[in-house]
Amino acid sequence: IEFANSIGVIGCTLVMSQQMRFIATKGLGFDKENRVLLTLRGRDLVEREALIATELGKAPGVLGVATSSTIMGRDMPQVTGKVENNEGVMTDLGFSLIAVGDDFIPVMGIELVKGRDFSRRLLTDVGAAYIVNETFVRAMGWDDPLGKRIGIGAGGAYAGPVIGVVRDFNFKSLRTSIEPFVMFRNAPEAGQRLMVVSIAPEGLRETLRHIQTLFAELDPSHPFEYTFLDEELDRLYV
Repeated sequence: IEFANSIGVIGCTLVMSQQMRFIATKGLGFDKENRVLLTLRGRDLVEREALIATELGKAPGVLGVATSSTIMGRDMPQVTGKVENNEGVMTDLGFSLIAVGDDFIPVMGIELVKGRDFSRRLLTDVGAAYIVNETFVRAMGWDDPLGKRIGIGAGGAYAGPVIGVVRDFNFKSLRTSIEPFVMFRNAPEAGQRLMVVSIAPEGLRETLRHIQTLFAELDPSHPFEYTFLDEELDRLYV
């Protein structure tokens, strides 16, 4: 019996090892390596996110900076919104939703397959324009997604056009199939916000020390804390 139990344990260990190897090498549709996650706490820092991103971008080893309300692998809000179908009628559809800042799509290595990204130059993009994934387009059966309207909030109060489509990526666990997904441009607000910093693998420690020094000046009331996205995703499966 002990021998059989040992064989069973070894077999389970091998299966788990193969699963973790698959997860580590599976293309998720975005770049998870060398992405440092920082939290902006409070209205003051959130309102200065553009300045913070600019200062971080000057640091040697920093390749890009973006912000978002949450990140892949973490909980994302799911809502039922109003979505325009091919006949021009607003219908109900459930989807996951994330608010993002400038450059989130390129910083995360997400592929834009149709339309455009959010623009700093267009104030109408803030909270009034949407980027969806390919699964969203298929769910609606859209012939042409660009310009179709999406409304979120009570009665679809925050309505605007679809300006772009991104290739499907695994924003949730690989245990679940990809669902309709929407991004919209965030606006300054109270509370916390996540900052994603893409850094070069060379000189990683020096880059992190530089970021820590900058945050000590910007936010002296909170300890400097960070995580790596790939490590968070690993913990999701372990």
